[in-house]
Amino acid sequence: MSQQDAFTLLLFVAGAFIMPNISRALRIPGSVGEILYGILIGCFFASSLADGDAISFLASFGFIVLMYMAGLEIDLEEMKSLPTREIVVMHAYFACIVLFAILAVLLLNQPPFFLLLYCTMAIGLLYPVLREMRLLHGEFGKNILILASVAEIYVLLAFTFFVVQHKFGFTPVAAMQILYVFLFSFAAYLFLRFLQLWLWWFPSLISVFVKTGNLSESGIRSNFVIMLSFVALAMALGIEPIIGAFIGGILFSAIFKEKENIRESFSTFGNGFLIPIFFIYVGFQFDHTMLSQVQVVLDALAFSLVFLLIRIFGLFPFFFSRRNMREVMIIPLATSFPLTLLVAFGQLGQSLGMISDRVTVTIVLAAMICALVYPSLMRFIGQRLLIPSQPKF
Repeated sequence: MSQQDAFTLLLFVAGAFIMPNISRALRIPGSVGEILYGILIGCFFASSLADGDAISFLASFGFIVLMYMAGLEIDLEEMKSLPTREIVVMHAYFACIVLFAILAVLLLNQPPFFLLLYCTMAIGLLYPVLREMRLLHGEFGKNILILASVAEIYVLLAFTFFVVQHKFGFTPVAAMQILYVFLFSFAAYLFLRFLQLWLWWFPSLISVFVKTGNLSESGIRSNFVIMLSFVALAMALGIEPIIGAFIGGILFSAIFKEKENIRESFSTFGNGFLIPIFFIYVGFQFDHTMLSQVQVVLDALAFSLVFLLIRIFGLFPFFFSRRNMREVMIIPLATSFPLTLLVAFGQLGQSLGMISDRVTVTIVLAAMICALVYPSLMRFIGQRLLIPSQPKF
């Protein structure tokens, strides 16, 4: 490792250590603070830093861990418990978002990739915001998380098809790649059933997968085995590794009911080091010179506004649900700050040649604007509409 690589690594790990406290003091999301830190070191230390293999590997691995943890957060049992009416309304809402996203892309003459971006939802930042508002354990909070989880699954599958179409067009090779996606999903389903049956016959083995605090940390090891096995299988089939990691996380969450301890331990490892490195790396690669272009900033602001308007216009299916209007008014804001996925799609789109560097800067900047503005608006409106009527937990 060269001196440049060592200095770069030192700045990255220092940022991963100090930025949570600084972000908390500034009252901004930690991931936004880490991106800003990456931009700053890219501005002031560009000549002294190197984009070496070590940093690139840690950032890529952090991204994979991030997507695996996103899968862990999805609770399929909660989805099964939803009334049919709620399931229909949620899917109708997402379908309306897709429809209005198509209209926005056509009216604004944007690349097709923006259709995927406009439909993006995620539970990464939503979870702590709901917890802070004391809505996490209520019916409304749980249903919002389920809505974001379902949309996250659909969007990641759509991203896979976007990548296949970009690489192979509408050809027999593309059809084979899509078939591989279905085969991968089917193999994951068979693995789920097999593991459930195996653990039913040998329940004592459950502790191997979920136990933490012991000398060998078998629970953490088993999570890494599952995550990397699905990543390897996805790569072997030509599927994006993040899809494999995400599905691996969903499967672990579906199989093991008592998973809180292992989720917290894995989150400690991921959020404590690898994931901050990924966000700092995103900021480090951010072309800050483009911020001097007024049009780039205006495009990011316009994207953020259109992102929210699409969700407001698509809201009418909830008028047919049993939810009161106070809750319905919160839904567009609650689904408008998927920072992690927007940043991830921007980075992946750039690396695959699907979007330009300028568009990537616009997306990352817009993702940060959404993450800074919409959670604050959600708290402000929610405190006046929802929290007084919610039970204390």
